[in-house]
Amino acid sequence: MIDLLEEIKNKYSKKNIQSLCTKLQKKCSFKSENDIDNLKNLAFWMYILGDTDNTLKLIDLTKDVDFDGKYNIWDYIHTMWALKSRILREKGDVDEAKKVSSAITLNDLTPNKFFDTPEKIKSYRENFIKRTTYEGIGYHEEIENELSNGDIKGANVWRLGSIMKYIRYKEEGIYPDLIEKDDLIEKEINEFIDIVKRT
Repeated sequence: MIDLLEEIKNKYSKKNIQSLCTKLQKKCSFKSENDIDNLKNLAFWMYILGDTDNTLKLIDLTKDVDFDGKYNIWDYIHTMWALKSRILREKGDVDEAKKVSSAITLNDLTPNKFFDTPEKIKSYRENFIKRTTYEGIGYHEEIENELSNGDIKGANVWRLGSIMKYIRYKEEGIYPDLIEKDDLIEKEINEFIDIVKRT
């Protein structure tokens, strides 16, 4: 892992990438919400810059982590896995992409301390799937607020967040509103990537 991070640092001079690599070189615990968030952010930056090889290498650092139901950490891991599914799908490996997406869904159906039976977690998931919409997962209002205040950097933080959330939920392929609005979501993901990578 240290060698991979050093390779990325040597390849990219962007300040945020240098900072993320330095933080992860100092500490990367799969039990730390902050560390996994940094890993997720670095993986997405690699994807935004078109470096899918390093994106997949970073994501695969999590492939042997055992699911423990701690969603403050696992939502970040699942977001990375969704990105892996997207990359595999874009490369034409649809079957493997579906396996990765199915692993996310399987984890999300695992009972936890809040929903301690299969029936309770299934009911919760069904309601969550119905409630998840394009309008609800994109940070449109936050982006507009930052732009109205002249804060381009702030707007791009929200754009990056939107890219992550769109990919996180779109790639599972189980949310009716997202399936219906797939073209719109794809258009926005690509527009946001173009904007963010120029900063």
